[in-house]
Amino acid sequence: MKYHTMLLPERFGRHQNVYGVEVFLYVQRLIVVLHELPCNQGTSITNAADMVATDVLRGLIENGWVSDPEVVTWIEHYPSSFQFDALQPIGACVADTWDLIEFEWDAVARKYRSPNWRPLSGDSDLLPKTAWVKLI
Repeated sequence: MKYHTMLLPERFGRHQNVYGVEVFLYVQRLIVVLHELPCNQGTSITNAADMVATDVLRGLIENGWVSDPEVVTWIEHYPSSFQFDALQPIGACVADTWDLIEFEWDAVARKYRSPNWRPLSGDSDLLPKTAWVKLI
């Protein structure tokens, strides 16, 4: 896993933001997993998803990995250590969460916007992680 560090606009606070980023190849698509990390003291990956995805995409384009934003699938991952369920007893373990993030691509501004999340279940065709080929 690579660590992606970025300074977000001031309205998000002055903390440094650190996210985990992994890139996989699966059925001729790039899958980019954005991980929330315990060391991130800044904005959550959820609240910064469009900015982080845009920044990561620029790097993928610059390195020749992709030229079309439409061939990238974005997934957000929160490890179980971040999960809290008020309906569970204190100390109960809650599973990791994996969500598909769908963005609108603004071709004029060359950035992602308007993220929508859809939970991915274990039977999702996007989650046979054993079939993913890790690139970064």
